[in-house]
Amino acid sequence: MIAVEKGLELATQMGLEKIMVQIDSMQVARILNELTTPTWRVENKESLWSKVMLAKYGKLLKLKETDSIPNWVSPIFRWLLKVKYIIDVGALWNVGDGRNIEVWTDHWLLVNNKPTPLNLIIHGPFPSSQKLSSVISRAGGWCPDFLNTLPSPVRHQIQMLHPRPGIKDILSWTKTKKGKFSVKSAY
Repeated sequence: MIAVEKGLELATQMGLEKIMVQIDSMQVARILNELTTPTWRVENKESLWSKVMLAKYGKLLKLKETDSIPNWVSPIFRWLLKVKYIIDVGALWNVGDGRNIEVWTDHWLLVNNKPTPLNLIIHGPFPSSQKLSSVISRAGGWCPDFLNTLPSPVRHQIQMLHPRPGIKDILSWTKTKKGKFSVKSAY
């Protein structure tokens, strides 16, 4: 029942209270679950739906929660951007070959048990786009040139991760034991 109450609270924040008058709370919870699933697919960057949405709105996914959303953005995608901030709190890339992970902006490190992009840990000019695969050696270790540019605590944390060449990166949800996203676990 707590998940339903949280869902209703989120629905009210998003301006869905008009819908709530006409349907019961369980239906609202189901709607929220269905609406967050596409956001999860955008984060995975694999499905056809994700590719279409990223081609059209991809630059908007880099907006921070405090940034304003342009007026031309559709109401559905505007809502998905709001949900994305919830997803960002618990989504973590498990490193495989590093081909799907952006070194500086994707969440692939845990800092204080929270998924955190590297650009929030280290300050400085970063390449606009750099895949993690570019700093993984063919043998599956980390390139020394990359590691030597990092502060010692960050370097040690990265060295504890073991890339797996030939295996795809997997986006997991840190708030459940199995790593699968659910609306209930997002609260």
